[in-house]
Amino acid sequence: MSRRDPLEGLGEWAQFMWRALREIRRLGPLASEVLRQAAIIATGSTLVIVFVTFLIGGSCGVEASFVGRQVGAGIAAPFFASVVHVRDIVPVLFGMILAAKVGCGMVAELGLCASTRRWTRSR
Repeated sequence: MSRRDPLEGLGEWAQFMWRALREIRRLGPLASEVLRQAAIIATGSTLVIVFVTFLIGGSCGVEASFVGRQVGAGIAAPFFASVVHVRDIVPVLFGMILAAKVGCGMVAELGLCASTRRWTRSR
């Protein structure tokens, strides 16, 4: 396996970003649809994110309380866990759930296109 030059990878990334930013101007007529789809994804994920956050927060709090009692930290450990939970875990969870929903949507669209093509050929 050959090693790639890091600058080559950086150059490819910069080219991709430049092309993506250049193509944003074509978004004009579709901007309302993009915002509508983003709103559907965000509102559809809210209950799932709140539920999973509650479960992870509970487990972090119980574990922090247990560790705090063992080391004599008292209430400091669960407080630290709750701050870490809100600042670190929630954005990661939101990103994972959003990526899963978008990925599943893309796979569903591709599957629909493939099956429609097969159906059309069979006629």
